[in-house]
Amino acid sequence: MAPSLPLNLALLQPGLRLAVGLSGGADSVALLRALAQQGRELGLILSAAHLHHGLRGTEADADLAFCRSLAADLGLPFHESHVDVASAAQPSSAKSAESIEEAARRLRYAWFRQIMAAGEVDAVATAHTRDDQAETVLAKFLRGAWTEGLGGIHPTIQFPEGCILRPFLAATRAQIEAYLSFLGQSWREDSSNSHLTFTRNRIRHELLPLLETWNPQLRDHLAQMSILARDEDAFWQDELARLIPTILLTGRPVRGGGRASGP
Repeated sequence: MAPSLPLNLALLQPGLRLAVGLSGGADSVALLRALAQQGRELGLILSAAHLHHGLRGTEADADLAFCRSLAADLGLPFHESHVDVASAAQPSSAKSAESIEEAARRLRYAWFRQIMAAGEVDAVATAHTRDDQAETVLAKFLRGAWTEGLGGIHPTIQFPEGCILRPFLAATRAQIEAYLSFLGQSWREDSSNSHLTFTRNRIRHELLPLLETWNPQLRDHLAQMSILARDEDAFWQDELARLIPTILLTGRPVRGGGRASGP
């Protein structure tokens, strides 16, 4: 029996035209395989989507070829595009400089929105995991974030063009690699994930392992913190929406106090 993977099926409605953001890494490959296995039962219309970031030269070319081949093996439509992240990260008159990570994320989500706007898919699923969530929450905390920031990676993001879904947020990397090993499914390793010049990599490879020597359950606790923070933020947003109309007076101010409703 294949190792079980926690997949949030509540996010996946029958008839949904869903593209899986496929980088070639273990997380996205496992998400695509899991959804392809259950897609017919769930009533999904599945495809794969790969964005070539213009980084890492022939390694990135091989990632694209791997993803294209995997989609073909599974009989799935394949969306692909190329961007130049390094150029996009440079400062211009319209924006300040970005890190490579920031520019890559911005361009990736812009492309997801494009394929949704074109009517090709209704939603895109990304393979963010519990480990990604822990790293994100810890990074936000280090930057001084509070409730909204500590909410970390949200299960869904709603754009005018469609939704970004994260059905893998309860899955761990260990579970994912065990699942792929059982299937005999290979994946691609991004060499840049080991570069300690990137903040997330330093958190992943240095800070989190060090903190886990004090608390081995830290990743679970950080993921749980994100849920509590999102619930707290949602509660206060609802409360503000309810209270503000009772506090603020409408109309134009008039001499002597109060408001006039007329012109």
